[in-house]
Amino acid sequence: MRPQKKELMELAATVFLIIVLILVVVRAAARVGNAKRPRSSRPAQVVKQAKPQVRKSGTLGTAAPQGGTLGTAADLWKKLQEDGKALKMKRDPFTGISFVPLQKSETLSGILWSKEHPMAIIDEAIVKVGDKIGVNTVTHIKQDSVILNDGVKETQLRLE
Repeated sequence: MRPQKKELMELAATVFLIIVLILVVVRAAARVGNAKRPRSSRPAQVVKQAKPQVRKSGTLGTAAPQGGTLGTAADLWKKLQEDGKALKMKRDPFTGISFVPLQKSETLSGILWSKEHPMAIIDEAIVKVGDKIGVNTVTHIKQDSVILNDGVKETQLRLE
């Protein structure tokens, strides 16, 4: 009789664990379902897409907003470039390279080159590696350029 009782206890424990597993899976599925729903109580806005239209020049484009006209692809590209230049980006998000010149215009006037002790003339001051120019620190002095670091990005000054 002992072996039957043991098997019965194992069967009861297995059934109990299966029920717990089912409850956990159902609750997890409910959470995933809630996460997919938008949390905003505002109704979604329907945006009407502009109908394509053929222009007299034979180019296909989208309907112009507010009665204006869209030009050729070259005009659109030019407008996109102008809009891009108007952005106030300070560095490339992918490489970290600075887009804009330094806030205070440091000018590199010359480089005194030697392998052991290179020096540079920046804003009429002679500096070496490790010296500070405003918020920037001189990190490298090369034969034709100086690299400054402000703690966030590196900026290269070149001899002109």
